[in-house]
Amino acid sequence: MAEFAVGDYVRSRNNPAESGIVTLVAEHAPGKPLVSVRLSTGVRRYPASQLEFVPVVPETPAELVRGGHLPAPDDLRRQFSHVRLSGSLADVLYSMESSDTDFYAHQFKPVVKILDSPTGNLLIADEVGLGKTIEAGLVWGELAARYKYNRFVVVCPKVLCEKWREELKSKFGVEARICNAEGLLEVLSSTHSQRAGFAVICGMQSIRPRQKTSRNGRPVDVLAKLLEDSEGLERLIDLLVIDEAHHMRNPGTATNKLGQLLCGVSEHVAMLSATPINLHNRDLLSLLRLLDELTFRDEYALEQIIHANQPLVAAREAVLSGQPVEDVFQLVLAASRSPILRNAKALRLLVGDLKVRSVLDPTERAEIAKRLERVNLLSNVISRTRRRDVQELRVQRDVVAYKARMTPDERSAYDTITSAILRYALERGLPTGFLTVMPQRMLASSMPAALMHWHMRVLSDLDEDEDQEIDETGVSSAENEAKPLMAVLYEVLRKLPSSDEMARQDTKFAEFIRVVQDRRADEPLEKFVVFSTFRGTLSYLRQRLDALGIVSLTLRGETIDRSAVVNQFRDDPKISVLLTSEVGSEGIDLQFARTVVNYDLPWNPMRVEQRIGRIDRLGQEAPSISVLNLMHSDTVDERIYHRLHERLGLCKRALGGFEEILGQEISELTKELLSGKLSPEDEERRLAQTEQAIANRRSEEEALELEAAALFAHGDYIVRSINESRSEGNWVTEKDIVDYLEGALRFLFPSSDVHWQVADGLVSVRLSDDCRFEFENWCADNRLNSGPVGRRGGATTFKVGKAASRLKHPRLGPTHPLIRFLSRLLTERDALKPMATAIRIANAQARGLEPGMYVGAIEEWEFGKGATSTVIGCAVANLRSGELLPETLADQVVTACLAHAGHWPTALEEADLGLAADRIEMVLEPSLAQRFAGASERREVELGDRVAIQLASLEAHAERQRANLERVISSSVKQLEAANRARLSRFEEGVEMRRRKIEAQSVTHPSSRQMAAFLLKVEAE
Repeated sequence: MAEFAVGDYVRSRNNPAESGIVTLVAEHAPGKPLVSVRLSTGVRRYPASQLEFVPVVPETPAELVRGGHLPAPDDLRRQFSHVRLSGSLADVLYSMESSDTDFYAHQFKPVVKILDSPTGNLLIADEVGLGKTIEAGLVWGELAARYKYNRFVVVCPKVLCEKWREELKSKFGVEARICNAEGLLEVLSSTHSQRAGFAVICGMQSIRPRQKTSRNGRPVDVLAKLLEDSEGLERLIDLLVIDEAHHMRNPGTATNKLGQLLCGVSEHVAMLSATPINLHNRDLLSLLRLLDELTFRDEYALEQIIHANQPLVAAREAVLSGQPVEDVFQLVLAASRSPILRNAKALRLLVGDLKVRSVLDPTERAEIAKRLERVNLLSNVISRTRRRDVQELRVQRDVVAYKARMTPDERSAYDTITSAILRYALERGLPTGFLTVMPQRMLASSMPAALMHWHMRVLSDLDEDEDQEIDETGVSSAENEAKPLMAVLYEVLRKLPSSDEMARQDTKFAEFIRVVQDRRADEPLEKFVVFSTFRGTLSYLRQRLDALGIVSLTLRGETIDRSAVVNQFRDDPKISVLLTSEVGSEGIDLQFARTVVNYDLPWNPMRVEQRIGRIDRLGQEAPSISVLNLMHSDTVDERIYHRLHERLGLCKRALGGFEEILGQEISELTKELLSGKLSPEDEERRLAQTEQAIANRRSEEEALELEAAALFAHGDYIVRSINESRSEGNWVTEKDIVDYLEGALRFLFPSSDVHWQVADGLVSVRLSDDCRFEFENWCADNRLNSGPVGRRGGATTFKVGKAASRLKHPRLGPTHPLIRFLSRLLTERDALKPMATAIRIANAQARGLEPGMYVGAIEEWEFGKGATSTVIGCAVANLRSGELLPETLADQVVTACLAHAGHWPTALEEADLGLAADRIEMVLEPSLAQRFAGASERREVELGDRVAIQLASLEAHAERQRANLERVISSSVKQLEAANRARLSRFEEGVEMRRRKIEAQSVTHPSSRQMAAFLLKVEAE
């Protein structure tokens, strides 16, 4: 037994991670000294027989195995969790399960793509109802975890600002404030805000730059100047999200200029737009140019990219479909000869790898497919998911039309009012438009409501008919003609039955209420979402439903707290009906209901699809939804519905990006049908022409969509890999977080307490006084908010699981300051030394491994400073034969062991430790070294290509700014010349700093660290 003295550096034989300085040696019995050791967690006494000297040179995992140092796997789990929670593992999705959202694989496609994007920018062009807002939130969560980002800006139309604020708060725990140009200027120009971070939402209309000749020092002008001076040179925003990005598609407009300026000061940009993808459309090129000005500089450049991508896509399909390696090689070789890809080092390396291969196994084919995707110049700039590709959205739409036959009085009123309006327009030579379209639509919506509205309008001079900002037909309202028309209508109304009488005869309402009551008889708790374009109709329906004892709520454009109305409708079983307009329900999710009633049917199918999309969206659990369309028979509404909606099936399936085209066709048709100039035969012929035109346009758009998808979409490949990643545990689970928290606190601050309520998804944390003191100081030094856990002595409750999604507790995840603080301390206090352990697991949990003994090694590989710069390499071999397991299986076995394996305390007696150490040194470590070298080379060329693109972009921006400054200097008066030259000098310093930051991403010194070795016993059950 070794003799110890005060000052010796010793460690526990049972757990070598427990090490410290001897402070006292005392005998409590003859020959049995007790040794006091000062550890990082305090002083602890050990029997001398349980201690040994710490080697001057740290032991390798193989040496620890040879020496029999095989404690329980707690330290291995802590080390593994430490690396996983670092935010830099390439194969871990940190955004998965880190928010209060349900899991849908397609929503992680943008996360994967933006990490692989050479510029860090992405156009998310998913169809309506697939959760683009959620996708943007997941992108932010991923980037914040990987890069420790804290500067987040959302730019969207003003009407969507509140929706964004609520979504970010409720689903991601991000407290974002809505601000105007002055507020955005404050956070972008403030040194404190730039360090402490911010999350803001801006309406794009309020921050658009004005022409330089119109600027006069207003906040929006100062903001524009700041953005112009910083464009391309200084990153003021970590992630910029632009919702409804198609508003920025027109070059030369203020909104397009705003996009250019904001993109120029952002590390990452995610643009969201549901517009169809047409590679020959200039609108798409305009958006891509904002994301990557150099690559997509003009139409010719885009055509070059399309041409260069074709063999890449063909090669990816070939390698995944099992075609011969030679075929794949020829396609990749053809791509490498393209002028635009000639300098891509990653592609040249792939050509070299394929040239010497004759056979590829499934794992190698998947890896080559990934490498091809990274080279594809469109693949990681555009992310597109269509509704038909999402399994969770395959909801059956049951569409039923209810056609009420008018009473004689209703028919007389309908025809009389229509004739009066047409006669009025013809006599004055007015174009078909607002005066003819709007009144007839109001009649078609609800005759009693229309009569009541016009009567009140004559008396009180009301101005608004629709619950919307802009007439959907796009026709001028000719408001100067409206008042004379009201006078004419008033004379007509005097000769018709009263609105009360028309309400008693209301055949449409009778049909509506019959349908509602029949369905409520079968499903008493059924929720009906009833849409109407007109406020008068909504008010009329509310009165009629109240009279029948049917409880309803109303959502309109002016409703202030729309979320409260929706929550009340969802949660109160007594409320059966929600009366709403398109504007009232914009941005509202109603997927808890399964029946939409179109009380009136907009002729523009885009509006109809928006209505149905309120319930036909992610989260709809019913296998089918009902779309009930109400109309009067023998009207223009019925004829349009039959020829266009029924025959073309417009309500039966989502239209994707096709609604805008339909709207243009139907707008023209509507004006002609209501002009009064067409005979019945002409009407029928015109309807047939429109039906055929729409069918033709649909085919054209579908063909263009397929052409685009062939060049940048991966089919279901990425979605499948995301699902596999989730099933294999390649994400940070709530157990990972809690285990890491418990282990780190037990090692660093053992007086702290952690209590995990697994079923409730909650964890209670009480920090010791010394931990709280250090944590508060660390947060202050790093300008982070410690939250209540650092400011009070009692316990703080966090949510960590899905069970607590609706609770208001803060969420504990990889980006929380407490986790970052503990991670930093573990690194600083040298608590992550190489170690070894012995574990055992049942073969049912060991990915099908045969019972027996195995040996494994785990290494941490680092490649530069990027967000995906770390990889954990695992190798496992049979102890007796030395045969290596396939790489994928080895990774799966290690993951399973971390989750399920227990300590194997008798390993020293059962296993040949010398043989195990030899297997580590002679089989596992050489295999890992070879894999590390290959991975280093691939990473070096991939990052080299990315750095080259970013440096070229920097130089282009710098050249433009430099030229502007030179012009200012040449034209300035002598007194200002020195100041302007100083400004140019500061500019050059900024360019140089930005250049160094970009170059720092390169793989200059890749390194590998031995984390652990393990003996594994797989036991038969």
